[in-house]
This record gives sequence, structure tokens and C-alpha cells, in this order.
Amino acid sequence: MDTEVQNALIQLEKLTDLYLVIFGENSLDRVIYMDPLYGYELSEIKKGIDALATAIDNNKPIEQIPKKIYDELIF
Repeated sequence: MDTEVQNALIQLEKLTDLYLVIFGENSLDRVIYMDPLYGYELSEIKKGIDALATAIDNNKPIEQIPKKIYDELIF
């Protein structure tokens, strides 16, 4: 794994931890903020970083998918 991807993953992890502190332990349970099929590509990691940073900056959590719909998704 290249250094840029590793650094982005570290940044994503830090933002995820901060997001969970701000919005609650289960606040990302039913949120898709990166394409699960391409989650380790730099462009997808950056999308995740941007989504979390925007939510934190605006103090507005990312809307969770309704449980009934989420439970029927296949990853």
C-alpha cells in the first residue's frame, strides 16, 4: 500500500473517531459515505474524508439509511 493511501486511511480513522464522539457511538451504523467496493482506493478514501469533515464542520450528521432498507442491502 502506498504512503499516500496509508496517510489518507489514518486521516479517515481520526475523522471517524471524532465524528463518533460528536454525533454518537452508533451514528455511522447505517451510513454509506464511501463506495464499499472501492474503499481502499485513494479517491474513495478522500470522498469519505470529505463527507465526514463536512458533517463535522457543519455540525450536521450524515443521514442514516432507514434500518429496513439498510438491512436489505447486499455488500
